[in-house]
Amino acid sequence: TIAGGDGSRQPSQEELSIARYQGEYVAGLAVKLNG
Repeated sequence: TIAGGDGSRQPSQEELSIARYQGEYVAGLAVKLNG
């Protein structure tokens, strides 16, 4: 998402949940690669 530098655009609840899922997925991949 593109937000103004002043933070005028807030992410929706759906966007936040997607971002959290992506973060956990990438973290899991990193653990596997380093394991």
